[in-house]
Amino acid sequence: MSEINKGFYPEDFKKQTLGLCACRKRENGENVCGELTKRISCSRPCWKGNILEKLPFIGILREYNLKTDLLLDILGGLTNGIMHIPQGMAFASLASLPPVVGLYVSFFTPIVYFFLGTSRHISLGTTAITSLLVGNVVTRGVSRHLGPTVAPNETTGNISSYVDWSDEETLQISLAVGLALLTGLIQLAMGLFHLGFVTAYLSDAVLSGFTTAAGFHVFTSQVKDIFGIKIGRYSGPWKLIYTYRDIVLNIVNTNVATLITSAICIIVLLLVKDCINQRFKSKMRIPIPIELFVVIGATVVSYFAKLNHRYGVAVVGYIPKGLPAPSLPDLQYAGEYIPDAFVIAIVGYSIHMALSKLFAKKHGYDVDSNQELIAMGMTNVSCSFFSCYTSACSMSRTLVLESAGGVTQICGLVSSILVMVVLLALSGLLYELPKCVLASIVMVAVKNMFKQFSELKRLWFFSKIDGMVWFVSWIATILLDTDLGLLVGVSFCILTLIFRMQWPEADMMGSIEAMDQSYREIKQSEKVKALPGIKIFRIDSPLCFMNREHFQRHLYEDTNCNPALIKLKRDNAEKISRKNNPSNLSVIQTENDKHVTYSNGINGHVNAGFNDDICKTEPQASCVTIDRGAISSEDEVTHVIVDCSAMGFIDSGGISVLNLVIEEYKEVDIKVILAGCIDSVIRILVQDDFFEKHGTSILYLSLDDAVKSLVLSKRHMPALNDSGDDVNEDTRM
Repeated sequence: MSEINKGFYPEDFKKQTLGLCACRKRENGENVCGELTKRISCSRPCWKGNILEKLPFIGILREYNLKTDLLLDILGGLTNGIMHIPQGMAFASLASLPPVVGLYVSFFTPIVYFFLGTSRHISLGTTAITSLLVGNVVTRGVSRHLGPTVAPNETTGNISSYVDWSDEETLQISLAVGLALLTGLIQLAMGLFHLGFVTAYLSDAVLSGFTTAAGFHVFTSQVKDIFGIKIGRYSGPWKLIYTYRDIVLNIVNTNVATLITSAICIIVLLLVKDCINQRFKSKMRIPIPIELFVVIGATVVSYFAKLNHRYGVAVVGYIPKGLPAPSLPDLQYAGEYIPDAFVIAIVGYSIHMALSKLFAKKHGYDVDSNQELIAMGMTNVSCSFFSCYTSACSMSRTLVLESAGGVTQICGLVSSILVMVVLLALSGLLYELPKCVLASIVMVAVKNMFKQFSELKRLWFFSKIDGMVWFVSWIATILLDTDLGLLVGVSFCILTLIFRMQWPEADMMGSIEAMDQSYREIKQSEKVKALPGIKIFRIDSPLCFMNREHFQRHLYEDTNCNPALIKLKRDNAEKISRKNNPSNLSVIQTENDKHVTYSNGINGHVNAGFNDDICKTEPQASCVTIDRGAISSEDEVTHVIVDCSAMGFIDSGGISVLNLVIEEYKEVDIKVILAGCIDSVIRILVQDDFFEKHGTSILYLSLDDAVKSLVLSKRHMPALNDSGDDVNEDTRM
């Protein structure tokens, strides 16, 4: 008989693995020491590399081609600046701030990001999502600190350095600027300590559901300006319900002139964006800046028609000329919005990196995720000293910037120059701009957020769990407001991961007919057949303390081989046999353990044949034969293969359940095989002395190796003869 392979790995595998582990420990220690030494003592090339890493604009300028890139950057910057002006004022209103604050953000943030950012196409500034989150903090703070029990001049002296604002506007700016500073510090700390991985907990489903719901909040916040009505300001759970209740109650107070102006602006914006820019985008290098044209046209009409004086249409009013003087942000109420700062920091960075990686891949350059965190943090920190609220990446402006041919962040400098011209020379002309025009721009801007509803359908057919994550994130944000909604969405997403880990998929595997080396789930197709005498069990997750009971239960149930039941049936059969013939019985057992014959030695006859019943007593009561094949079909199994190819890791709880399963199956003469273990799992098993207990013969490189080895061993087993004496001889061999 040819030699049968008892296992894939050699006997000295433990020594090799332990030696590899020790070597890796030494390497890790050397790497840590070397990294510390490298950071403490740095040569000139090292310092040069660090400077280029922290100030990426130097490398960009060194490779800059004035002839080909400058004109494109100027064109892209002017296009981007034209969008910055109306969006800056509109999104500042969304943040419950004076419109000029949005222009400050549009001016300062591109300048700071130019020096520190690694993305060449991102348009940093005001955005709908960030403005909404900031607006929630501002609204909550104003309601709390400008109530009837609070004096109007309660705020600190730092706020007085702002332009001549009202008490409410002063507090609004103070809260927004303090929030920007705190958000920037959080992002800066995350970048310095390489904590960008935190955003991994914002899955695509969570982020999509959250932003879609945030679009509803943005839309709702502008309804009052569209209708020209005054309603209460709310924050926290049920915010949307209370807001729409007030809208319905005050709808009779609608300002008709405001509503007509809003309707005209929305229709014009939609027609140009969808029917011209979108339809002819392949033929138009630069889309029509319809927002700017609407702002200019509405301002001119409002000025000559005197919409404010004659019809009571609310206008932007006084916009300070010039740039704000630097001042220290006020952190008097910082303790109230620390959680909001974390939410804004993480959401802003997640959207920022998604767009950065998209355009970096498209144009063939790399984006440093940690450097982007540092850039965003430094931008928000430094700009907070100039009356700016939290900035983030705008998808619409980024797309326009890229389509206009922008090559580097010099586009941002050009757009800042254009915004500066407006602040220094043209701000007074915007006095008569109706607020409903800015609200119309915001409403149309969030239109694309509602299109993300199609994502729910795709996710639901792709994965019911991902679809549930999307829906929970959406409904929680709708009902509980943005901060709590995001927390619920992330928590539910993590909970689904725990459920998947604790109750993973477990399936029986079989081979496909006429196909070698192919194993699939038996339930998939009738063509997938189980192997005789061999059960193949697969669990699609790591094996750990959370799912060890699930693993053991499904292993016994799915294989239909429960060691306890097998032992119980055998014991019951033996009791029945002894009860039927209580005389002196000797036990003769065949090698394959299918039949146990009890003989009283009267005539020495042993019946080793298969019987139809569990127990049979010979007429002379000289022999009782137990057919274990008739006891249960489980006893026909000789091997159980555990496919470990999907087992990403194993812990002490997983090892303990493996030890238990192997020992219990051993008691009923069934051998357990581990197939397809990855190296990290094997190293853990070696370090736990697992193979000293069970030997290396239970381990195979792949499922196919294990199956072929077992099938080969069955072919070389000696055939059973019909006579009892021959069987006994074979059994003793």
